[in-house]
Amino acid sequence: MKNEENIAENFTLNVFANETLIGTFQVVNLNPNETRELILNWNTTDFAPSKTPYVIKSEASVVPSEKNVENNVYFIQVRLKTTGDVNGDDVVDINDLTT
Repeated sequence: MKNEENIAENFTLNVFANETLIGTFQVVNLNPNETRELILNWNTTDFAPSKTPYVIKSEASVVPSEKNVENNVYFIQVRLKTTGDVNGDDVVDINDLTT
């Protein structure tokens, strides 16, 4: 993330998989023009493998005097595969050994 404003910012960043909250970060003193990387270790135990990707959304809370709130939300898609399913056919079998 990057602070594109001219003052330091404090805000909350929530991360969702589809509509389920999977992480929250408290970002403190992000200085003007500073870029910061956050790492989320997502426990996927309660999420089923699927050929349909999960939509991952990160959303930063609005800070006072913020001018551009359109860049507070970011989306990516992630597909969870079954452990051992190397070829992505949702079946773990001999074909995964030859892929």
